[in-house]
Amino acid sequence: MTGVSDLFGGNMEVSQLLAQFEKAVVDENEGDIKKFGKQLSALWNKVPRDSLRELEKVKSRLVKEEGSGAQFMLLLDLINQNVILLPPEQVPGQIYELSRLAGIRKEARGMFFFAWCLQEGCGCKKGSPREVFGWLKKCADSGFARAYYEVATRYAMGTGTKVDCQKAEFYFEKAVSANPEDYDSVTALAAIRIKQGKKAEAREYLRRAAPHREEARELEGLI
Repeated sequence: MTGVSDLFGGNMEVSQLLAQFEKAVVDENEGDIKKFGKQLSALWNKVPRDSLRELEKVKSRLVKEEGSGAQFMLLLDLINQNVILLPPEQVPGQIYELSRLAGIRKEARGMFFFAWCLQEGCGCKKGSPREVFGWLKKCADSGFARAYYEVATRYAMGTGTKVDCQKAEFYFEKAVSANPEDYDSVTALAAIRIKQGKKAEAREYLRRAAPHREEARELEGLI
């Protein structure tokens, strides 16, 4: 975390705290995000500073020194969790730029965030569906589970790419394997199997999803 830790004092204790904070964000552990974010906020607020200027200095140094995608994502997470407070109008642009810098360094969450920025026009002009799909596909193929459903859905619907039910099935299977309780993916996988005439396999998935998704119950009634 060298470079980023300099914003908070640059000692070993700060580096450990940043690592704990980042792990909490990746694990989506809200309790630890709040706990470690509060400690980092206290360190940040000890010294009066121009937050945007300090951020830009560290970001420029990381670019010059070819910092890792993880370092840029850490900066993004510190902004998203309001540890580094910026003027509201500056936030979208920073999220776009930091996710872009992380994404081009093949950091999986960076690619996912960057695809989202392009889709929503967060801090940038909206990207084309093809461009959004390209980043999501790179993200999914790097093993980032949250991207599997997004890629599968686009293959199923032909958004940003050609309709390809086999590839949609492949990525829905990966999504379900990564998270068996992702009932949106379970239902979508069943729907693809129905299209392919694999009704017996579809029923198995629909039984799992039916208690949780109305669409699954409706599909059960059709087969």
